[in-house]
Amino acid sequence: MKHFCRRTIAAIIYIVCCSSHASALMIGKRRIICTQPVGGKADDALMGQKPVIPALTGYAGFQALLPGLGKCPIDVQIQPPWFQGAGGAGFCPPEYWALPAVGVGFGILAAAFALNSYTETNRLLIDNNGIGVVEVEDTGNGSKDNLAVIDKSGMIPFKDITDWKMTPVGLSIETSSSSKEFFFVAWDAKSVEALLQERL
Repeated sequence: MKHFCRRTIAAIIYIVCCSSHASALMIGKRRIICTQPVGGKADDALMGQKPVIPALTGYAGFQALLPGLGKCPIDVQIQPPWFQGAGGAGFCPPEYWALPAVGVGFGILAAAFALNSYTETNRLLIDNNGIGVVEVEDTGNGSKDNLAVIDKSGMIPFKDITDWKMTPVGLSIETSSSSKEFFFVAWDAKSVEALLQERL
C-alpha cells in the first residue's frame, strides 16, 4: 500500500509539473482583473478600480476625526436609545467638539472622497500599443463593464518604454526620452505586471 501511494503521488507530480499540456490547463496563469472598454478592441484591458489609497486616506481621516468628536464629560454624551450601559461610549454635543481636530479629520475625508472620485473616472488602460491613464465615462445601466474611453491622450507607446518596475505604491515607467512616469496603485498590481510582461 505504501508503494502504491508513493507511485500515485509521483505520477500526480509528473502530470502537474512536467506535462506539455500544463499551459493549456492555465496552470500558473493569473486571472487579469480588467474589462474591455465600450467600443474598444478585444485586447484592450481597462483595469478595474482598486481604491487602496482612498481607503487608507479615509481611515486616517476617521482616526483624526473621532477623538475630536468624543472628548466630553460622560453625563453630557448622546447615547443611542438601545444603549443600556453606564456611559462613556456616546457622541459629544457640538459645543464640546475640538474644532481643529474635527476640521483636519473632515479635510482628510474630503481628500479621500476626491481621490476615490478621480480613480473612478480615470483608469489605467493597457492596449496592444501602449499604457496610460485614460478618462472614462459610464455609458449606462450601472454595470461596471459599460465604461467608454473619452480621452486617450495620456498613453505611452510601448516602443518608447525602456524600463518599468512595480513598487508597493504604483508603477514606475522610464521612457526613451529619459523621462519618468508614475502611476499610483488604483488597480490590481499583479494583473498589470502580467500584462506588461506579456506585451513588452
